[in-house]
Amino acid sequence: MHNWRMALCLALAYVLTGYLGLQTPAYGTTITLVWLPTGIAVGFLLRWGYSTWPGIALGAFLVNVINGNSVPLTVGISVGNTLGPLLTRWILVRTGFATDLKRPLDILLLAVAAAAGMVITASMGVTSVLLPSWTCRTG
Repeated sequence: MHNWRMALCLALAYVLTGYLGLQTPAYGTTITLVWLPTGIAVGFLLRWGYSTWPGIALGAFLVNVINGNSVPLTVGISVGNTLGPLLTRWILVRTGFATDLKRPLDILLLAVAAAAGMVITASMGVTSVLLPSWTCRTG
């Protein structure tokens, strides 16, 4: 199957699950404690490869636009939401991760890689939310 089709499927899944996730935010209207689209993104990247990354970026952008975020905030969050799953996949591939999860090591690798990737996602999200307040300060 063509990867651009999979990227569009990923974008659709991202938007749908992201929209549902933002219906119960933990902070304002932008930050939630559970973000299912990231897990879906990692799964797509593992199954269909790096070439589906535009689906993550498009999905993240659209879900944030639909949520009413400003363009700079949307771009910042989308970059983090794209880089986190990409880093997670990169770590998993580099460490010999097996998707069947039959070895205890694979479960550990998944947890460590996911945590590392989500540090990027969370950091970019928080920075994007705080950045406008930093740039507006005059003293």
